[in-house]
Amino acid sequence: MAWDIRLRAKLRGDTLMAQAKSRSVRSVRVRLALWNVGILALVLLVFGVVIQYRVKSLALAGIDHRLNNFANNMRRAAATDLYFPYPPPARSR
Repeated sequence: MAWDIRLRAKLRGDTLMAQAKSRSVRSVRVRLALWNVGILALVLLVFGVVIQYRVKSLALAGIDHRLNNFANNMRRAAATDLYFPYPPPARSR
């Protein structure tokens, strides 16, 4: 059987590789596998983008919260004529 395929390919001028490629791409199994790989890649890409956006927004929200607290402390200190909202660090000898 294999020699028959090779002989027909040689008579038509096709290479065995080109014939195998054309047959494999038309295969239902290969097309389904390619669809599965494509859909999985798309799902992973979307998931990665969503996770990256969520982590970035949470990190920026934390920074904004800390900056807001610091600004409020500084505002309170300026209102009470205290320039440092925290006690100075203890000096070690």
